[in-house]
Parts: sequence; C-alpha cells; structure tokens
Amino acid sequence: RCVQETGINAEYMGNQNNHRHKLMASGQTQNSLTNQISKDSDRFQPEGDRYHLYISYLCPFAHRTYIVRNLKGLQNHIGLSNTHSTYQKTKPEQDDHAGWVFRNESDPPITNVLGNGSFPSEGCIPDTVNNCKTVRELYELSGFPEVKFSVPVLWDKKEKVIVNNESADIMRIFNSAFNDLSTNPALDLYPEALRPQIDNFNNGLFTALNNNLYKCGFAKAQAEYDVAVNIVFEQLDKIEELLDKQRYVAGERFTEADIKLFVVLVRFDEVYLSLIHISEPTRLLSISYAVFCLKKKKNITVCNKTKSMILQNNS
Repeated sequence: RCVQETGINAEYMGNQNNHRHKLMASGQTQNSLTNQISKDSDRFQPEGDRYHLYISYLCPFAHRTYIVRNLKGLQNHIGLSNTHSTYQKTKPEQDDHAGWVFRNESDPPITNVLGNGSFPSEGCIPDTVNNCKTVRELYELSGFPEVKFSVPVLWDKKEKVIVNNESADIMRIFNSAFNDLSTNPALDLYPEALRPQIDNFNNGLFTALNNNLYKCGFAKAQAEYDVAVNIVFEQLDKIEELLDKQRYVAGERFTEADIKLFVVLVRFDEVYLSLIHISEPTRLLSISYAVFCLKKKKNITVCNKTKSMILQNNS
C-alpha cells in the first residue's frame, strides 16, 4: 500500500526511536523543530486557533498526538489535517521523492506510486491553512527543504512555521500547555508522581518493542529478522506480565505510556502481521512468522487477510 519514503540529501539525528528521526537540515540546529509552547515562551504562546496539527491516521506516531488532542478537548482550538494513507510522488518533475499528500474526502481513489491498487480518499482532511498539496511543502515553507518530511507536524499559523514534529513532544504540549483552553484540564497524562515509571517504560520496554517491530519489517536477511522478532515477543511477554499485575502501564492511572502502547498494539494484526511479512526478497514470508509463533506456542490473533497470506505462501 505504501512505499518507503525516499529522502533527498537529508541529515538525520537519531532519537529514542531508531527508525524515526529528528530533523537537522544543513545550517539548522538540532532543536530547530522541537520548539515548546508555553506561557513562559517568548515566541510560542498557548493561544486558541493559532496552531494546526497535520497527521496521517496511518502513522502511529501521528495517531498518538491526535488521541491526546481529543482527550484534552482541544478540537475547537487546534485545527486538523489528515493526509491520504498512500504515498504519492511529491515533485515528479524534479526528483523521486514519495511521501504524504493531502486530498479532499470527495476526491477519486488513487493508486500507489507503482500504479497499483485503488485507494479511496475517505477520511482525508485537506490543508485548509496553507493549501499545501503535500507534507513536503509544509517543510519547505518552514525553511526545511532537505529533510525527512514526516508527520505529525504542529504548525504555527501566526508565524507560518513548524513548531514541532516530534510526536512525544507534541503529546506533552497538548497535555499541559493548553489547559486554560482545554475542556478536560484535569486530565494529566504525564503526572509528576508517575514520571519515573512512565520514562522507564518509554525508554525501555516500549522502545525495544517499537524499534524491533520495524527492524523485522526492514530486515534484509534471515538472521536480522530472527534477532528482531525474538526481541519483539520477549517485550510483549514482559508487557503482559506487567499488565497482569496492574491496570495500566505506570500503575493504576491512565497515562501517555498507555497511549503509546495502544497505537502499536491496535496495529499488530492488521499492519505488523500482514504487511511486514510480504513476499519480497528483502522480507520474510508470512509463513515464517506463523511457524515462529507455533514454535514459541504463542496464542496470537491473526486477521483473515494474514491467514490467507499464510495459506498462499505455504502452498
């Protein structure tokens, strides 16, 4: 359905998720796109109808910022645009970059960049702020023409720049910076008393799970896959043991850690099981995953699409 985004002369700075990157364009500092919004800021104040969130429902990183925005009741103060789920060429006359594009919900279906499939525009929300056709255009407008054009993007309509494109930062901005405008200010997803537990989970179990899911998908050799998939199920076992003892990840209170875990687990069958194990030379077949699960005696739920793929590969 999607093609790996193609970068163009970008410099990458790795963060806690090794398959995802903070951006550092030539001549820019590491913190250029990790600005904060607060009452103490001399630039980015928490004002109503000043900021706009660009996401793709498909992307788990963007999804978690959308969840926090809605849980905090900020829909009337922070606008939203949602890209099409299928990458398109962003400047076909100039280069081969493929990435996120905006569509109207009423637009006809599109194919992927290889010309295959037919993917509807249902749920798409166009860019009503800058009228951009691609996420790439947002970065170029903000002075970042040579980076990885990722979502989410938190945009300042007043200064016409990207404030932040790191999902973990945006979650915490929404959690506390706009409490004067929020319809649910009492909700604190990063409570001070639980920060050690939350940080420990984010930097430990969750990072190991998340990183190795993507390492499975991008593995170019059996050995790479074997190492990553073992780590994935080891982390899932540890998380299951943790949740056997307590209601939520950090204890008896719902926090940002639960949201981060949810957006991964809700995609497990439909995305990680069915799409990571496609029949390409650089991927393992779905049957390999199934055999692994049987050997480990894992009780997993497999969607019908994945069952079909396993049967086809097995035959």
